[in-house]
Amino acid sequence: MKLIKLLPLLGVGILVYLIYKIGVQNIINVFRNINYFYIFLLIFLAFLVVILQTYKWGLILKKQNINLKFYSLFKIQMISFLYGAITPGRVGSLIKVNYLKKKINKDYGESSSSVILERAIDFLVLFLFASFGAFLLINYLSNLFLELVILVLFMFIAFIFIFLNRERTRFFLKFIHIYLIPKKYKEKASNLFHSFYDGILKPKQLIKPFIVSLVIWFLIYLQAYTAALALSINNIPYYFFFGLFPLASIVGLIPITIGGAGTREITLIGLFSIVGFNIADKIVAISLLWSFAGLFINIPALIYLFKEHKNG
Repeated sequence: MKLIKLLPLLGVGILVYLIYKIGVQNIINVFRNINYFYIFLLIFLAFLVVILQTYKWGLILKKQNINLKFYSLFKIQMISFLYGAITPGRVGSLIKVNYLKKKINKDYGESSSSVILERAIDFLVLFLFASFGAFLLINYLSNLFLELVILVLFMFIAFIFIFLNRERTRFFLKFIHIYLIPKKYKEKASNLFHSFYDGILKPKQLIKPFIVSLVIWFLIYLQAYTAALALSINNIPYYFFFGLFPLASIVGLIPITIGGAGTREITLIGLFSIVGFNIADKIVAISLLWSFAGLFINIPALIYLFKEHKNG
């Protein structure tokens, strides 16, 4: 049990080892030609992402007839980002459910539907970006681009077809409910499932949140490209940032690290080496600078948390 609790530190250990192996001085040298204009742009993009995430969540809530002020949702979103940054697999971002439950005074099923729906949309868009990265890699190594596009589209449509329908989802979750959920929790799990689907929206109501999510993920990886430009790294084609970085983001969700640290960097080093860029020092520098921009998001989140604790 103690080893499991220490597992999230594995990724941090990987990052420390990478920095040691590459050489601290080599990484510092990458920062010598820093362009401060791009640093300000990087921070601006980080805040813009949070604003758009809040707007997207608000769109879903309004479709569920839940109307909350933008500033209230923005505070919760900021706190969610903070918890996500310090928890394995970013599961801490689901803290939004607790805050929303207090605001609307409903059960966890209804309170969680908007949050889980929002996360599902995000994962689908992340999957699309990562698929583009997979196409880049496979097209670089072989010639199966068209076949992969068809396969990904099929998987994407199949997931939507199942997830947005209560009965189809219940069919696929039946095994979990029967064999994996303890008897004393079965009724509660069933109630949560149905209250969750009571808040699920129709596909046409999710078009706008989906488009906003596309913009958000584009801006997220634009931050990575901006971090590279800030470090005067301009010899890498921009489309690699919108393809390879999403693949690393998915690996970073594996709960053996905090905020994707370590696993993200080692994955990126491997991916970029496949396409001919052996730039381990630059990859780590880009990642560190990108994370630095995230600190500016966490500062107001800490202030909000302090006020919540003080008022509570």
